[in-house]
Amino acid sequence: MIALWGSDVHWQGVLRQEGVSFRTDVGPRLDGVKILILDRAPSPQEASRITDYVASGGALLGYSGHASAVWPELTLRPVRLRYIIPDDCAIFRNVGLVSVETKGLLCSRANTGRTNGNHAALLVDRIGQGARVLLPFDLARVFEQLGATFRQFPAVTQRFPTETVSTVSRGEVRRLVAGCLRLLLAEQGLPYVHLAYVPGPGPSVFGFRIDTDFGSKSTIESAARLADDMGIRPSWYVNVRAHGEYLAEFKRYADAGHDVQLHCYRHVVYRDYGNNRTNLERGRATMAAAGLPVTGTVAPYGDWNPEFDRALADLEFSYSSEFTFDFDDLPCRVVISGRPSPLLQVPVHPISIGRLEAAHASDSDVRCYYQSYAELQVSRQEPCFLYDHPEQISQKAEVLRQIIDDAVSRCGGTITPTDYFRWWRRREGQAFDLSADANGITVTTANANEDIDLIVEMGERKARLPLRNATPTYEELDWQEILPAARFDTNWIRAGQVGPRVRIRELRRSLLKRLQERQG
Repeated sequence: MIALWGSDVHWQGVLRQEGVSFRTDVGPRLDGVKILILDRAPSPQEASRITDYVASGGALLGYSGHASAVWPELTLRPVRLRYIIPDDCAIFRNVGLVSVETKGLLCSRANTGRTNGNHAALLVDRIGQGARVLLPFDLARVFEQLGATFRQFPAVTQRFPTETVSTVSRGEVRRLVAGCLRLLLAEQGLPYVHLAYVPGPGPSVFGFRIDTDFGSKSTIESAARLADDMGIRPSWYVNVRAHGEYLAEFKRYADAGHDVQLHCYRHVVYRDYGNNRTNLERGRATMAAAGLPVTGTVAPYGDWNPEFDRALADLEFSYSSEFTFDFDDLPCRVVISGRPSPLLQVPVHPISIGRLEAAHASDSDVRCYYQSYAELQVSRQEPCFLYDHPEQISQKAEVLRQIIDDAVSRCGGTITPTDYFRWWRRREGQAFDLSADANGITVTTANANEDIDLIVEMGERKARLPLRNATPTYEELDWQEILPAARFDTNWIRAGQVGPRVRIRELRRSLLKRLQERQG
């Protein structure tokens, strides 16, 4: 039903995150294709086939630069595109500020979304009997960027909290693509069908991770008591050099059901492969000797670089989570030199209580911030993963208790990042074919799985189906109302305007980290 004209690995990654049925390298084989994704520029001969496909009722999604080979009458203007601001168009449902930081091409007839230069960003229109959505950026070029930048996050505080995160907001790009697919299918009277983003029947799941950093034994014990009192299983990521003498305590937590994984041996991410590998190997070996085998890790400061990823892959770690690569997104794989990493990234929200305190947030501000984030993730039907450190947890225990209570209530369930990784790995292995018409859908799969659901979205309704061979009509589905969309927070626009004081503070923080690397 959805097909790539070529086989771009970045587009494939987004479609796998969404969990949709798709084909690659379709060429002239367009029978049954409801949406064609133009992931490369077509030749003149190919362009004529695409023109006929759309004119006769097909739908196309792609980069305006590629589409100009199909419709040379398009008038395009080069632009430095920092971000796209959502508007009321349906494709922006639950989409935040789409940071792309790339060179793009704007159509003169673009009619939805706004660029950082206050121009219309996307073209959404009908052509012949078909429809098209043209993006002003090349998704592959955007996702090839692996850099990081410091970013302000909107909050009701004296100043916006900041953190160093990935330059590109990959999650927002994915949500925008999903919104385009929904709209193009709806134009044909068809549903958007995808694998569920979270396990279980709830709208979301909540998970809490604790990076031990340099916490004292008393603050670590306080954080563990809070988790036990609330009946949640946190994931601990242990700074082994700082807490090697406490490993017996972490073994006790693990035996009691907590999830215990590796943070680091030395609290630093190096720029070279050798030091990263040595750091990871030593930490993992020390934990294994204490009876704590580890599956995943999260890097100090959320730092990520290709040499760190290569060390993790060679050491056969299963997952990691670095917000300088990705944040507030579904799990994904880094693509380096055209090849997906064997390592899965499990993104987390990057703002901790410490970053909010640095922005002079009151306890009420902190509660409001995280409640808004949980509400947003529930609206998106995506997981809500928060993280913090033992010192802040022990100091703000009552505030955090209220935050976690609210998040669990909204999300409808809890999970550790490690268990979510395991579920997602099973999800990645679920292949299915889908066809749909005006009456219903047909699902065909060789590996049915009753624990992984298909979500059928149509208009303002959704239905849930276990993944198995099925041919339900729309009348046979158990429809429920989709949760109301979260409103776009216009403070993201102000947050994107970083002043000199913020730059100086973040530069100082970055220099301190680099100093630690040299000393480590």
